[in-house]
Amino acid sequence: MPEKTKKILLIDDHIEVLKIQKEILARNGFEVILAANGTLGLEKARELLPDLVLTDVLFPGLSGVEVCRQIKQDPKLQGVPVIICSASDLEITECYEAGADIFLLKPVPTQKILLHIKRLLRED
Repeated sequence: MPEKTKKILLIDDHIEVLKIQKEILARNGFEVILAANGTLGLEKARELLPDLVLTDVLFPGLSGVEVCRQIKQDPKLQGVPVIICSASDLEITECYEAGADIFLLKPVPTQKILLHIKRLLRED
C-alpha cells in the first residue's frame, strides 16, 4: 500500500516566498497548503491537520511564535513538527519556548530546509 503524501503548511506574508517554497516542496513530492498570515495559518492547521508546519515569525496579527505555541497546545496538533524561520535570531529563545522543533536563520538554503523536513517526517 503506497504511503500517503505528506502535507506541509507554509505560513509567510510574502507571497513570492510562498510561491517559491511551494514549487520546491511540490517538486519534492509534498502536498503544500499556503497561508499568508498567522491567523489563517492556524485556522488551516486546525482544519487540514498538516504533517508539518513551516512558518516565518513576523506577521500582522498572530505571530509565527504564537501559531507554534497554539499548535503545540492543541491535542489534535501537538505532535505536528514546527519549523520556524526568521531573518533575525532575536526570537530564537521565544521560538523554542513556544515548542518549535527547529529554528532556522534566513536565508536558509533549500537543501537545508528539505533535509530538516525529511528528518522530522522520517523520510530520509
